Amino acid sequence: VRGYAAGNIFVDRQRRNVAIKSMDATAQRLRDGSCSIWIFPEGTRNRVDPETLLPFKKGAFHVAVQSGVPIVPVIASNQRYALYETGDAPHWRGGIVLVQALPAIETKGKTADDVDALIEQTRSTMLAALIKLNAEARKLNGIDSD
Repeated sequence: VRGYAAGNIFVDRQRRNVAIKSMDATAQRLRDGSCSIWIFPEGTRNRVDPETLLPFKKGAFHVAVQSGVPIVPVIASNQRYALYETGDAPHWRGGIVLVQALPAIETKGKTADDVDALIEQTRSTMLAALIKLNAEARKLNGIDSD
């Protein structure tokens, strides 16, 4: 209930038809100018190789194209540089996590046929920034790059 009161939009990824309805409603709210949204296109962060990004899911890009709003990619350096491992779980030790907002990617005039190219453009832009941010975060946190 709190999530809805805060304006969060929940997507039921197990039921495709329900997920599509949620995303359509989101696109309408964006067109109306009644909200802006944060979407994590990977679905979850890469725990196997945190130096790269997982493939992006298409839903967010369909919403952007349907609504005609620009995509503003935001990327954060890997938080593991501010954690230490003890036992089964990592613990926050403090440190620096860098966040960067990248230039907006326009979607006006794009169609569903452009979604794959839009995903690739966004992902490659974010991956290039992630590599740079991670290198800087390692330095700032006193971690060797090896």
